[in-house]
Amino acid sequence: MVWETLKQLKDQHRNPLAHPNVTVSLEEAIGVIGVAYDVIHEMLRAMPDASETATD
Repeated sequence: MVWETLKQLKDQHRNPLAHPNVTVSLEEAIGVIGVAYDVIHEMLRAMPDASETATD
């Protein structure tokens, strides 16, 4: 799920916005931030707990 969400963020949001002449509305900016939040949330859910990876 993480890779699919990252690909969506790249293809639908990052690449079109990377052009220097592109401007976005407040609503579009909030939408992109929402997608980025979702990606971060999915990445954190996919990570193991620190207690599972800690070694003594």
